[in-house]
Amino acid sequence: MTRRLRRWVIIGLLAAVGVVVAIAAARPPYLPVIHGTDDAEVARIAAWLRIEPGTRVADIGAGDGAFALALARRVGPQGHVYATEIDERLLAGMQRAVKQERVENLTVIKAGVSRTNLPDGCCDAVLSRAVYHHLSDHAAINADLFRLLRPGSRLLMIDFEPGGIMNWIGIGHSAEPDRGHGTLKAAMVKEVTAAGFQLARGPVSWRGRTYAVLFTRP
Repeated sequence: MTRRLRRWVIIGLLAAVGVVVAIAAARPPYLPVIHGTDDAEVARIAAWLRIEPGTRVADIGAGDGAFALALARRVGPQGHVYATEIDERLLAGMQRAVKQERVENLTVIKAGVSRTNLPDGCCDAVLSRAVYHHLSDHAAINADLFRLLRPGSRLLMIDFEPGGIMNWIGIGHSAEPDRGHGTLKAAMVKEVTAAGFQLARGPVSWRGRTYAVLFTRP
């Protein structure tokens, strides 16, 4: 290897290390923080939403259904979990998982862009985890969440703010790409409370760059 080639190899390696360090410093809320379950996070979600045997829960934009399945085990046979999703591939995957694990208290539902397609007053708690920034009509979905929740029930929103590395990681996945990939905390609180919800807790740091906000339905 010539001296010149060796120099370029070293420069390339240093550049690669720099990229890795930058990503780590940015604490991107993706794998494994967003995708995939974590027992501690499931327990934390259950505590915030007061999920116990008999609770009826909706997981909005449930993805692969990992959290919905974990919550179904917590609510037991007297409770129920509704897992909504738009993506056909993810819907099929959840349905297979429910069948394979013989889960009888979990219903997979195809949602619309701005509607969950869940019955009125069906739930005691709703989880929306890393979904809000994908939605284009926040007013419509917030009104729909208000409709499906019973009085006194809880809504837990988990998301992350735009900025830094997330703006290019999430290119093409945000409902409002001009504002970056993510949701501003203040915007979420303003929009959800405008639908009639009351702010109960947060925003507080959750995992990585994610934050959590808890609302109640009067």
